[in-house]
Amino acid sequence: KKTTRLIDPDETQLTQIKPIIEKYSEKAYVLAKENSNQMFATFDSLYTELKPFLNDKQKQKFEKKINKLKSEQCK
Repeated sequence: KKTTRLIDPDETQLTQIKPIIEKYSEKAYVLAKENSNQMFATFDSLYTELKPFLNDKQKQKFEKKINKLKSEQCK
């Protein structure tokens, strides 16, 4: 949808390019999902190592930020 909005095709173009856009949209979604999973795994590892050095307020702040990022990713 973002690509379609970007190039604003007319009806004839849309009919021609829709299958191409859908093919690459699926690939992009899979890559984004894989990368986000790796990113959150990295954040989890970081937090695990930092946690012994953080006070309760810092832990809560870190957890809140990560949870916010995760919830935004699910949208």
